[in-house]
Amino acid sequence: MQSLSKMSFWSVGAPTLVAAIALWLQSVGHGAPADDRGADNPPGQTTDQAGQPTPVLSKRYFGTRACQRCHAESSDRELEPISICRCNELITWQQHDKHKDAYQALLGDRAQRMGKLLNIETSVSEQRECLTCHSAFLSEQSSADDSFHLEEGISCAICHGPYEQWVVAHAPPFARQRDAWRRLPGKEKQSQFGMTDLRDPTTRAALCASCHIGNHAEGKVITHEMYAAGHPPLPGIEVTTFSDQMPRHWQYAKEKSRAVQEILKVTPSRFEETQIVLVGGVVAFRETMRLLAKEAAADDKQWPQLAQFDCYACHHELETPGWRQHRGSTGRPGQPQSRSWPTVLMRLALHQLRQDDQTLNTRLKSLNDAFDVRPFGKREQISAAAEQLVAWADLQLGALADATVDDAAARELLRFLGAMGQQAGTDYDSARQIGWALQTLCREWSGVSKAHWQSVRAEVDSLNLGLSSRLRRSTLVPLSEGTQKRNDFDPNLFRDDLRRLVQLLDSSPPAPNAP
Repeated sequence: MQSLSKMSFWSVGAPTLVAAIALWLQSVGHGAPADDRGADNPPGQTTDQAGQPTPVLSKRYFGTRACQRCHAESSDRELEPISICRCNELITWQQHDKHKDAYQALLGDRAQRMGKLLNIETSVSEQRECLTCHSAFLSEQSSADDSFHLEEGISCAICHGPYEQWVVAHAPPFARQRDAWRRLPGKEKQSQFGMTDLRDPTTRAALCASCHIGNHAEGKVITHEMYAAGHPPLPGIEVTTFSDQMPRHWQYAKEKSRAVQEILKVTPSRFEETQIVLVGGVVAFRETMRLLAKEAAADDKQWPQLAQFDCYACHHELETPGWRQHRGSTGRPGQPQSRSWPTVLMRLALHQLRQDDQTLNTRLKSLNDAFDVRPFGKREQISAAAEQLVAWADLQLGALADATVDDAAARELLRFLGAMGQQAGTDYDSARQIGWALQTLCREWSGVSKAHWQSVRAEVDSLNLGLSSRLRRSTLVPLSEGTQKRNDFDPNLFRDDLRRLVQLLDSSPPAPNAP
């Protein structure tokens, strides 16, 4: 534990360490509900639902230098005692992770042109609207450690939590304290110390969605004006695929050693990533609805806020005949609707929960009706309908925790994805959601013999949607390029691909250990 001790004292400071250990000794032994990760804690003592005092967390951003003593080690080094992570996470982040370049994007030519078009007098790299997703905006309730630099982009503290208590407490100098820390549940580490519980798929997906979809409460909102000035449209997100594209600097529970699994008290499922696809799909739907509800209800925002609508409903080539004329409409023809891709994996999750596919259509009716009242909808009704969908999605997340995925369930999910892809008029972004989910399920499923595995995988790879799980370039593309990709997309060819895949799955003999 020598390196842990050095990091604690030299990177953070002995006085802070003593204070954190004292806080740690007070907090171990009782839990508390997770706090609102998007809000600064008010001054003064707070209490949990049982009336017990909870610590007041100090919002403080630490930079990667505070982490490098322990998390920039060689991956082949034997760690003693056993480490619950690989301790080379910072190396992966520094060498490969696209998030480290987020702030640098604010200094480029595109960002400077955007600043001029948006009449920003200072640099866009100083704007709250930009920093909230490209690095961190330091509010009056937060501070920065000497090790923190905005230039590092989306660095450790941004995702793991900008609170000094956990930075010290997770690496104490004494074995007894270290073992006690490891035994704490993730939710308690979050509520008592401010360390975001990223092992919880719902928490992780919500964190990703806060930037990749948007979060009104945290000021992470892209407007149509930003798009018009040159900000690339946000693509649909699927958490497992995007995590691989980073690439991941962490391990799933199933990838960890048995000893670490015992320390963490987890029994991982072979379908861990599939379960994250399902949870992430519901979270993406929920956060899309939450953002829509808050933006429609905001008194300081004009309506319509066009960024909340399907961009490519307007930005597309005018061709006839074309597949758009044959796909039908969820609302009144000619009136823009919200984007449809967040509903795809929501439907997949509902199928796992054994709910009829019409369930979501029924739930969406109030929202569609609110959009149809007049062009761009009636904002008060849109907000109310979207808020109801947020609450309903939360209930589905609770149900998913008890819905185990096995080989039989995975086969059903694959078939359902294939059926969705065969529906007339599937758009490009919805097709990518289907394709990304298929990739994950095919990786984890053992329902076909090895002789047929390559054929199944070849069909998935033939979808030709740029679905590689390790894209070499950013997922963000300019509007013109995105429009061209969607114009070139042929849903009829995609439907044929999915039909062949389903036929192959149905005709493939099961593996010997498959049900």
